[in-house]
Amino acid sequence: MKTVFRICVAFLICITVTNCSRAETQEKHTLIVLGSFNEVRDERWKDERIGFGVSSLISQAFYNTGEFRILEEKEEIREKMRAVSKRMWAMKQKNFDFEKEADDTVIRGSDYIAYGRIYFFGRPQTRVSIGVLRAKVVESIIKLEITLESAETGKTYKGNGTGKAKTTAKSALFTIREGDVLFDETAIGVATREAIGKAVNEIMKKYKK
Repeated sequence: MKTVFRICVAFLICITVTNCSRAETQEKHTLIVLGSFNEVRDERWKDERIGFGVSSLISQAFYNTGEFRILEEKEEIREKMRAVSKRMWAMKQKNFDFEKEADDTVIRGSDYIAYGRIYFFGRPQTRVSIGVLRAKVVESIIKLEITLESAETGKTYKGNGTGKAKTTAKSALFTIREGDVLFDETAIGVATREAIGKAVNEIMKKYKK
């Protein structure tokens, strides 16, 4: 009898967990990150692969909130998304026509869209002396804005973030290997991730009100 009871309890727990899991999945809104606008006046920032990397970090930050499911599309849609992201990175937001550039084939089926705008980059330098050792410390500073928009109502949530990271090593602005931007390998990559995290946190406070 006890064995039967235990089996019944285990079965009920299994059903409850499964139903909760399904409910959580259903409650998550779908999201597509269109890309980011690059307003930094630095030739080294023009590489479109940096824009793709920033978009990936924005997607990951929203996913980590537990509120969104990043929409996965077919290969042809992903190609269109990549083309939109490339055009955004090469333009300022005020010159970008969302209705024309990001058509329904790109955002169809998504509850929300998101995009970023990087508007400041700086690298002030200081010299540090410790005994007979001298080192040049470079601080990378990033300022950006992220917008989350409801595809149905058009309501927008905006968040700004500033990221900083210091290094004493000489390194490239970004590390690019096999076509991908490796953000964690440079100070500016760490600063970018921090700025995105702060902007998304600000958005989520408004979103949950």
